[in-house]
Amino acid sequence: MTVHRSRTAIAADLRPTGPPREISDVIGVRSSSRIDPAQLAWTFHGYDRTMIDGLLADLDVYDGSPGVAVLHDVWYVPGLVGLFAADGTRIDSTCIRRVLAGRIFPDEPSIVPPTRHRTVDRPLIYVGHPYINHFGHFLTESISRLWYASEDTEAPLLCHDTRGLPGGGGRLHRPRWLRSAHIAGFHELTGIDPDRYISFRSPVLLREVVVPAASLVLGAEAFTRHADLTEAAARRALPERVATTEQPLFLSRARLPRRTRRVADDAALVARLRRAGFAIAYPEQLDLAEQIELVNRHEVVVGLKGSAMHHVLFTTSPESKAVYLMPSHVIPRNFLLVEAIKRSGGAAFIGGLHHEDRADGRTGPDRVRLDLDLALAGLSALGLLDGRS
Repeated sequence: MTVHRSRTAIAADLRPTGPPREISDVIGVRSSSRIDPAQLAWTFHGYDRTMIDGLLADLDVYDGSPGVAVLHDVWYVPGLVGLFAADGTRIDSTCIRRVLAGRIFPDEPSIVPPTRHRTVDRPLIYVGHPYINHFGHFLTESISRLWYASEDTEAPLLCHDTRGLPGGGGRLHRPRWLRSAHIAGFHELTGIDPDRYISFRSPVLLREVVVPAASLVLGAEAFTRHADLTEAAARRALPERVATTEQPLFLSRARLPRRTRRVADDAALVARLRRAGFAIAYPEQLDLAEQIELVNRHEVVVGLKGSAMHHVLFTTSPESKAVYLMPSHVIPRNFLLVEAIKRSGGAAFIGGLHHEDRADGRTGPDRVRLDLDLALAGLSALGLLDGRS
């Protein structure tokens, strides 16, 4: 049984007691058991086989955990996501990495060590910074260090809150992002006590911090350990026995806010699939538990490229099948990583999405258009439209 400690008790344990030490790494066990995605029974429609073979060959997926480091005398600076060595050098293993985009956050390769700071002796677990309202980033990179929280259920979880909350003096405060509905729902279902999270409003020198390696790095690698939390959440959200249906489910983006990526032909696709007997859902209108129940009730879930398709992380049956409608020129690697750590043998990827240039001539897509005929041909090839109007 986990005993939750009060924030006052946690704060009392963070008072400095000993002399500083040099930074040192103690690396935990990183799994080297690679999963070969080519052995998974995925199907592809509308893609060049050479491109697919290249994607799968470069996909780094491992069975197990990514390892742990213990760091000594490192800087935590509010507003900078990551930790810094005593001399101010950025510790890249603590940062957010976007490999395909060639980005690492924070941008600063080093800092000037603060002259005014607080020192904390109590060992902490570093879990980084969650994306406040982005469902997909939250389920992939934002929770990627939380896997270790279930192995050490006592130590406070050190995070970042980059929204510039007022205050000072190094006091603890509860991060604002915990107010987000999907994040709050996730913590309720996983049983992670939000009061374990701490962050600081002024620079802190950490005498000892445990840094779990990221279980999923966007565009780079993933470990099966990543899915443990989402599957635990699903088990708490679902009844003991789920009544499943063979009726295919389509997750539509048609009712998302206009500022999000819209698909020009989504409404036409919805109308066609509804006539074919599909159930239609708008995930943003459901709470997290309802979304989990929905994707576990339907044996086949179809969706356009987007965060909603990361719901596969919450599926509990090996018979579940996800069908992705993706860009014609490439399959974003992050969707492949998620499918691979779930070891899904029934995933299907259909090309058909095309980005249109902006009308004003500026760079970036104006909207996304779906090749409806190609999408329907792919769904038909999978037997999802057979015998339906």
